[in-house]
Amino acid sequence: ITGNLIDGFKVCNKSTGSYITPDEAAPALSSESTWELAKSTANSAWFCLKKPGTGNYMNLNLGGGAVAYYSLADAGSSIYFASPASLVIDDLRAWESAPEGAVGYPVALDANQLQATIGNLQDNPFDVDAAKDGVALCEQLTSGETVQLTEGYYRIYSALEGLYRNSKGIYFDGSSFVWGSIDELHVDHIVKVVPSNQEGKWCLIAPNYNRYMQGVAGASNEAETENAGITLNPLGGAQYNLVFGNGTMHANEHGNGAGEGSNLIDYSAGMGSASAWYIVRANSLDVLLATDDSANGAYGAAYLPFDVEGEGLNVGVLNSDQSVLKLQAVTAVPAGEGFIIEAEANTPSVTLSIVNGADPVEANDIEGTLAPTTLAAGHVFAVGETIGFALANN
Repeated sequence: ITGNLIDGFKVCNKSTGSYITPDEAAPALSSESTWELAKSTANSAWFCLKKPGTGNYMNLNLGGGAVAYYSLADAGSSIYFASPASLVIDDLRAWESAPEGAVGYPVALDANQLQATIGNLQDNPFDVDAAKDGVALCEQLTSGETVQLTEGYYRIYSALEGLYRNSKGIYFDGSSFVWGSIDELHVDHIVKVVPSNQEGKWCLIAPNYNRYMQGVAGASNEAETENAGITLNPLGGAQYNLVFGNGTMHANEHGNGAGEGSNLIDYSAGMGSASAWYIVRANSLDVLLATDDSANGAYGAAYLPFDVEGEGLNVGVLNSDQSVLKLQAVTAVPAGEGFIIEAEANTPSVTLSIVNGADPVEANDIEGTLAPTTLAAGHVFAVGETIGFALANN
């Protein structure tokens, strides 16, 4: 970029000798011409290139990936000067920030080597050879063996810094798929990933309800429809766009995690944006317990759509005249079987491992429900003045 505030500025690609010059429709590679320099409204360290005599700023058209114009000097219209190292540092930090074991995470990633490379680039930001070594490492991480998406249970987190660090992601709220705070206490914050009827695509299902996500905006249905199949667009750093039949999923009104609203919309953006997602295998689930002083223990109950393992798990077996339910200790419980969890008093919660292949428990008489329901008959497990089963209330 050469020029001055009076005569204007020329923007040249040194590799090709071509100039980016203002054009009637959009910036183009043509003869030498000048731009006006404008202050960015997004950051005091940035600037914008303005088409002389207009209110249009050079911008990136995300939909087509082309250079275009926009009428605001916002972040999308802003430019900043970068050292050779700073460009590759951003990509390397994306790998450093990625959740270990996420889909796309390099199997052989050496965390120490990665941190050392980033540290060297920070100390020597204008060392071109070091920057090239950083690029080579990025290519190695991208092209090497990575964690693959397979059928199973996952939590899907937003990769936008303000959302990911606050553990924001996708979950099912009982009627539709939305985005919001993710924690390990809710089965509804786990999605099941299954192959789509459309070859090469996948579907997201709320396992407690067996509801398919039907498209980018989060609608649900019991059967897969045309828009339910998704493909993954890799962005680097184990981040992906989730591309449905009707668009790319984006967290609306995200405000870096502080905005209102939790709906999903169709919008496409790149790494580190609210259109970028981490897909992380759900290996465990926490279950809250309540302490009963009279029994000097902490108790809880669960009925889950997947197999689990853990300590203090008990199934129930009725005696011959069905007057007493005896607890039988087990180490694993398959999907669709109720169980009671027992631990030492004042234990707030237990962590159960999500597994495949737990053996069915014979004669288990504890029943449960996956989705919330009104109980009109039968008994429910309760922890109150005493621990045990009580008649259900409507």
